Amino acid sequence: MAHPKFSSSKASFFTEANEECANTLVATDYKDPPIVNDETETDYIVRRLTPTECARLQGFPDWWCDELGIEEPTKEDIAKWREVFEVHANAIGKATKPKTDSQIIKWLKDPQADSAEYKMWGNGVALPNVYFVLSGIMYYAQLESQN
Repeated sequence: MAHPKFSSSKASFFTEANEECANTLVATDYKDPPIVNDETETDYIVRRLTPTECARLQGFPDWWCDELGIEEPTKEDIAKWREVFEVHANAIGKATKPKTDSQIIKWLKDPQADSAEYKMWGNGVALPNVYFVLSGIMYYAQLESQN
């Protein structure tokens, strides 16, 4: 006999549990995943996806961000990234003190952070969908130009 399952998420502040219906995942679920309960008092915690799994779901290959780091950054690399950090701070209106050379060098050696990658995948669009839409636009643009 099947038992109903109940799901609760931090997003619902545990005020409601839905039977046979899971809540939408939210950005903070990676810290505190939703809980799924059934009538037999078994608690299951939803496993979060790895950044590689998120990349696959968005249609990107596993190797898409391999070798992002720069082991021996040059002075030009450091100057370029210092400017990028300053422009970013100005664009978002956040007054921050400039990064030191050692901070920039450390970041350039390993620029990839899981939290940034989760944020990127959550704010991105699936590559196959973009390809499909752009292919359709191109197809109809070519038809139009032939007429």
